[in-house]
Amino acid sequence: GGIGLIEREDAALLNSALKKVIAQGFSHVEHILQKLGINAPLWLTQNNGSLLSLEEAIHFPIKTIGAGPTNSFMGAARLCGIQEAIVVDM
Repeated sequence: GGIGLIEREDAALLNSALKKVIAQGFSHVEHILQKLGINAPLWLTQNNGSLLSLEEAIHFPIKTIGAGPTNSFMGAARLCGIQEAIVVDM
């Protein structure tokens, strides 16, 4: 949200409403990665294109809303400074 009261209230409500479902969803992603033998940290893109940890994404899911495929693919590669990666956009 922005600096206004309404924006902060909206962000707080959306974060609260989304926490459980996003935690469940990412728990499934972690389980699949483990089954595939992929031992790598899971990072997500924020709606501004930067990265955030899984824990922060679960605590503030609103930060991931509207990230879009472009931010996910381009932002992850550029911010990590790597040429090859697996990026999941949900």
